[in-house]
Amino acid sequence: MKPQSPENRQHPFSAQGVFFAVVSGLLLTGAFPQTGMAWLAWVALVPLLRVLDSASVRQGFYAGLAAGCAHYFSLLYWLVPTLRTYGALPWVLAVGCFLLLSLYLAFYLGVFAAVYAGVRNRPVLRILVAPVAWTALEYVRAFILSGFPWEPVGCSQYRILPLIQMADLTGVYGISFLVVLFNSLLAWAIYRLLKKEAFPAAETVGAFLLLVLFLVMAVSAWFYGTWRLKEVSGAMADAPLKRIAVVQGNIDQNQKWDAAFRDATVEKYLALCRRAADTGPDLVVLPETAMPFYFLYDGVATRKVLTAAREAGTWFLAGAPAAATENGAVKYYNSAYLITPQGQIAGRYDKTHLVPFGEFVPLGPLREWLPFVRTIVAAAGDFTAGNVGQTLEMGGLPLGVQICYEIIFPYQARRIVQNGAGLIINITNDAWYGRTSAPWQHFSMVVFRAVETRRAVVRSANTGISGYIAPTGQIIGATPLFVESVKTWAVPVMQTTTVYCRYGDLFAKGCLVGLILVLWYIFRTARGSGKADQKLQGISKH
Repeated sequence: MKPQSPENRQHPFSAQGVFFAVVSGLLLTGAFPQTGMAWLAWVALVPLLRVLDSASVRQGFYAGLAAGCAHYFSLLYWLVPTLRTYGALPWVLAVGCFLLLSLYLAFYLGVFAAVYAGVRNRPVLRILVAPVAWTALEYVRAFILSGFPWEPVGCSQYRILPLIQMADLTGVYGISFLVVLFNSLLAWAIYRLLKKEAFPAAETVGAFLLLVLFLVMAVSAWFYGTWRLKEVSGAMADAPLKRIAVVQGNIDQNQKWDAAFRDATVEKYLALCRRAADTGPDLVVLPETAMPFYFLYDGVATRKVLTAAREAGTWFLAGAPAAATENGAVKYYNSAYLITPQGQIAGRYDKTHLVPFGEFVPLGPLREWLPFVRTIVAAAGDFTAGNVGQTLEMGGLPLGVQICYEIIFPYQARRIVQNGAGLIINITNDAWYGRTSAPWQHFSMVVFRAVETRRAVVRSANTGISGYIAPTGQIIGATPLFVESVKTWAVPVMQTTTVYCRYGDLFAKGCLVGLILVLWYIFRTARGSGKADQKLQGISKH
């Protein structure tokens, strides 16, 4: 009889397996805003991991892909109305773009599941492999193809302040690691209980040690977080304060770039700025592209803004597109202008991390082959990236500016803090997303930039969510969506340098090294198994 390979001995990936994988994906989405049941993240992966108990590497990949599709289809559904309404794409193309992005992101979950399945003969090892692989893949996802680190699993815990304080050591990746480690331990325990077999002694000891590791990490994180909350709160009380006002104009996206509404938009924002100035702020912040014209090129509109700042007698930070001629070519930027109380331009920040196919085409020739891309870019702007880490000087205080989704990239915030920024200002226009869950998802990630850097983050959004996030991660004064609003806060200017700011993603990089070692182990094991099968087949022939 021809001996079966380990691959053939596995049960085929069944409809029941697909069901449990999809359940995991949906539970994972449920942990994020607006559903916001953060506790779901601690159990969401258990159904998937249960499916992987007897799966081959290939079956594991498909199970993970199914879970990833369920997760990202339900998490990023807002892309379809966004592309349809504001990108002017036909339904077929809007849905197609959404599916392509979701499938790409689901691929990472597929790789995670394949790695987990690949160490099925080492049940204790796979408990630890799960958080290591997950964390490493979240880190890689932040860089490949320009990166899209939208809602790492750790971000689901953004309202649990004692837990997330460890982000100033490990970044958000440390919280992701802890969440997935608990999922993995729970899945192992359920698997063993369902098998109703005596636990091998070595496996029992190993699992117990990993349980102890989790408990030590969780308890340490909680005590560390409690201590850091008190310490950082004390530092905030002793820090110098700046009064920052944010303006939320609530300009309809369909009117924002319509020339017929341009003057009305400018006048509305300037009126709101005058209201803000009455509260005595040091700085008034306007959202991304609040001024819907090329600053300095439109002399009349530019003078209105500069005059408003001079009359208010305070600093303005205004989002506006910029144009500059460089080497005979005109380049366009998504920018923020810092204006002095004397009505002079003190500096300009240019967005550095542009949205692929939204603010630029990654490969120029794609314009000719993908004509619909021109439509998307035309709606947002065909921009050039600025310099990472640039800060603006406000009377001796370096300001770190982050435009729109730049704020979801941890390294961006780290760089501006390394360059001396005492405050982080995030300006955005989330009107694109309508009343979907996207604005809340976007806002939840901002919390971690405050904790990682121990800087206050002040956020001004055209239609919301605007607000102030303390260096502890506490959300203060978040505005509702689609309302006109002016808010002013006394914000602490911090100068401390966190471990995360100083050393970056050492924890995540360590997990990446661990993942590479696991992949080597799986490859070596597979080769060894293949050679053993060949020998058995040779014996059976004789």
